[in-house]
Amino acid sequence: MAGADRISALPEETMVSILSLLPIADAVRTSVLSHSWRHLWTLLPGFHADLNPRSGPIRRPENVDRILSSLRGPIRHFSLNCSLLGSQPLYLQHFLDLIFQKEGLCILSLQCSGLLARVQLPYFYSLGNLDLSWIIISLPSDFCGFKQLTSLKLHRVDISQQDIQSLIDGSKKLTSIQLCIRHYKQPLSLTFNCPLLRYLRFTFNRLYCEVHSSSGRLGLCWCS
Repeated sequence: MAGADRISALPEETMVSILSLLPIADAVRTSVLSHSWRHLWTLLPGFHADLNPRSGPIRRPENVDRILSSLRGPIRHFSLNCSLLGSQPLYLQHFLDLIFQKEGLCILSLQCSGLLARVQLPYFYSLGNLDLSWIIISLPSDFCGFKQLTSLKLHRVDISQQDIQSLIDGSKKLTSIQLCIRHYKQPLSLTFNCPLLRYLRFTFNRLYCEVHSSSGRLGLCWCS
């Protein structure tokens, strides 16, 4: 029939999959299309936010907070790129706590620059991929590892030796580890007891160690 809205007739999960391909700002704008689209974007499983100046309509932490609070289902993935100006470091912890309450997080990427933000990582049971940059990290006192974590990438982070060792020891499914640790005033000693580990890159004091494997045997190389 001429003029029929065939897109709105699609199954809800299909429409949400289509919305997930759009930038989050465009996905939110679809709420004005019709009554059936009004709250459809709130079923999205996650999104990418950019808080850098001139980055577009979702450049303020208040907007990210509003979107995170509006999502109704589990948040499976969250990616944030920011320069951490003004009060944004405070929002970063708030974002993590809010995502923790909604459960289900599988992928977390926080790419920050400028001021180092101090955050405490909640325990995300489903987390499989963790990618953090320019952040001061601490773990809860009762932290026992991310049981589903397979990929760990920490770039230019501050984290105590005790916490990074606890993170590695408690994440037995790790297959890839990339660490770039900064601001250490004492020698750093870590043990990598990960039975599934296939790739390790560890950077410290401008030296890096690369470990790789294709058959369960690890090769070690220190480079300047």
